[in-house]
Amino acid sequence: NVPSFWSDQYDRKVMSIGFPHLSDESAVLDGHVADGRFVVGFGRRGRLIGAVGIGSPRTLATYRRIIARRGPWPPPVNSPPAALDQRPQPADLA
Repeated sequence: NVPSFWSDQYDRKVMSIGFPHLSDESAVLDGHVADGRFVVGFGRRGRLIGAVGIGSPRTLATYRRIIARRGPWPPPVNSPPAALDQRPQPADLA
């Protein structure tokens, strides 16, 4: 069972799945931040452990399944070219 929550913030839906607060790396996995529709993945010790999306509920469903299966970090999901250029970065969630 993968924990999740969502919130409507004005005209955007913000969703979180898994345990992003426990991550040590993060990267944009889908979409573009500038467009206001994107998913950020969170990894730890070679596993995808969380994801947060804005305006991307269908895409988050895919990442929920990967998290439930204890899938690898970074995940093997087709991403747009701009997202593929972003390497995982240390997650500074303090």
